[in-house]
Amino acid sequence: MNVTLLISDLKPGNLYFKEVRWSNTTSKYFIVKVKEVQFDTEKKQITISYSSLVDYSLFHEVFEFQKNIILSSMDYKFFKDYIQTKNLFEIYYFYNFDEKWFLKNKEKILSKLPKGFHAETLPTFFKKIEMN
Repeated sequence: MNVTLLISDLKPGNLYFKEVRWSNTTSKYFIVKVKEVQFDTEKKQITISYSSLVDYSLFHEVFEFQKNIILSSMDYKFFKDYIQTKNLFEIYYFYNFDEKWFLKNKEKILSKLPKGFHAETLPTFFKKIEMN
């Protein structure tokens, strides 16, 4: 969970943590489901649906992931282990999602999760959760 995934390793149907980082100083965290991946042409594209950490539950398939976003090489730059908006303001990192671990620690995570933006990277935040 603490290692950034390669963008090429994202698979349709799988869940991941997504960290959106602004200027390497603030972040926001999400749980995403990859719906579609297209890397075989010049146009790269990943379609994801997402949920906040607060809203994610065992019933995510029924109630969550109603919001979709298309990350296309028309608007984003694709790098080995992150995707960046062409205006350079947002960087997206992906991490493995362990549903069992997340649901077991959800209360602790939410109690330590600051409202709005976060100063820590997702791996740093989760390390703190595991240490407590």
